[in-house]
Amino acid sequence: MTRKLTAYALMAIMFVASFTACNSSDPIEIDDNGYNIEVLYSNTAITSFSLKPNTKVLANLDSVYFTIDLVGARIFNAQPLPYGTKITKLLADIGTNGSSKIEVKVTDSKVMKDTTLVYNTSSIDSIDFSANVSIIVTSLNELQKRTYDVKVNVYDVKPDSLYWGKTEWAKLTDNGTPKAQKAVEYLDKVYSFVKTTDYSLTVIDGDMETTEAVTFPAEPNLRTLTASSNALYVLSTTGDMYKSTDGKSWSATGMKWNHIYGGYGDKIIGNKYENGKYIHTMYPASADFTESEVATDCPVSGTSDMLLFDNKWSTNPQTLMVGGRKADGSLTGEAWGFDGSKWSRISEKSIPTPCEGMSLFPYFTFKTSTSNWHVTEYTTLFALGGRKADGVNSPTVYISLDQGITWKVADELAKLPMYIPSMAYSQAIVRKSILTARSASGKWQETAPIALPAWWMIADNGASSRAIAPIKEWECPYVYLYGGIDRYGNVCNTVWRGVINRLTFKPLQ
Repeated sequence: MTRKLTAYALMAIMFVASFTACNSSDPIEIDDNGYNIEVLYSNTAITSFSLKPNTKVLANLDSVYFTIDLVGARIFNAQPLPYGTKITKLLADIGTNGSSKIEVKVTDSKVMKDTTLVYNTSSIDSIDFSANVSIIVTSLNELQKRTYDVKVNVYDVKPDSLYWGKTEWAKLTDNGTPKAQKAVEYLDKVYSFVKTTDYSLTVIDGDMETTEAVTFPAEPNLRTLTASSNALYVLSTTGDMYKSTDGKSWSATGMKWNHIYGGYGDKIIGNKYENGKYIHTMYPASADFTESEVATDCPVSGTSDMLLFDNKWSTNPQTLMVGGRKADGSLTGEAWGFDGSKWSRISEKSIPTPCEGMSLFPYFTFKTSTSNWHVTEYTTLFALGGRKADGVNSPTVYISLDQGITWKVADELAKLPMYIPSMAYSQAIVRKSILTARSASGKWQETAPIALPAWWMIADNGASSRAIAPIKEWECPYVYLYGGIDRYGNVCNTVWRGVINRLTFKPLQ
């Protein structure tokens, strides 16, 4: 097929020629066949590639963006198509600056014979993009040819659901049955305290773990253990506060509190009970903070671990916690926050089933636009587990997309698998791990993922996400659930870790 040069193509060639003339002293790159590489790219360049519309396959299929790598001679969609998209019979639009012939070569297909198709703008020959597909462009003077590898990537699992596709567990301790436990993040490490016969501290720094015996000055209420930016704090069973900078040596602060909400920079915030009232307090004291009575609808115990984050509406860090038990003994599903000087209720639409001891952590959800199949990542708050008013642990997972203002039940597949018991007072900690093409650790026992519903489609193996660049490792945030109390009141001797499917995918390049 013969094509006429467009004005755009002529201008491009004139520019290349003038640029080369002005820089005649520059070395000229020659390929293995003796061709000037710059001229070869220009004469055989694919300038556009897209799939033709086919609403039976996918809405707005022609809006999917493809990357054209002229140097590497490859074409691919870095954002894979949705799980289950059939790509075995598709038409393509291919654009060049001018060529004498465009051929499409298909090999190793399961639905068609190996073939080479001659392409033109009115081609009606479908292409199996789950096979090996290449495009051969021949220049107008028929002296040069270039072959491009084409990959149409499709997710082989459903990535936008909150499906826990890889869940593993390890023992909290090998030294007997735990009677109490608490894990916190401190100095960018995880400090995990466990009571069996005695107390022990395991410090987790990446793949390194060290365990030592710990002695407290008084019997601690490990459930109150909290970290600030520079110290650890815990209340005794009688409310006396103790402080440590290393988790091993503890000293009295002279404070007596009822409950610790969490850390706020280099301080901690909580409440104390004085003269028949619960009072919001801070330690060490700050000139910017004034103690005040706890509102009747604000919890005084049983709250989730507190999150600390920045937002665009305030110059001071904000905190957030959910659930807990109020002074009158009733439970709440509200979210409460602190801005450095005052407390306020954050939620407008609260968690519908009030609980104490919920696990709260920030993670991610994803939304895919059906107009161009672009994926947007959202930071999302997750709240799960906890003990309800009837004493039964809740299995429900709730999410908030607006920093705790509104809450809703998460997607069905975000539910914890049946083999993870419903827990109260479990600590959720998000830690980044370096993944490789096959990450494994002898400590972790893999479990089967939860079964997919029968109505889910199974993607063709050939249509899976295929990365071309040799990426060997990438960061992935795992959620770790430490300990907790099961429905029988026993401390769980487990650390579960899970991850949203999309976050484990090898990045495409």
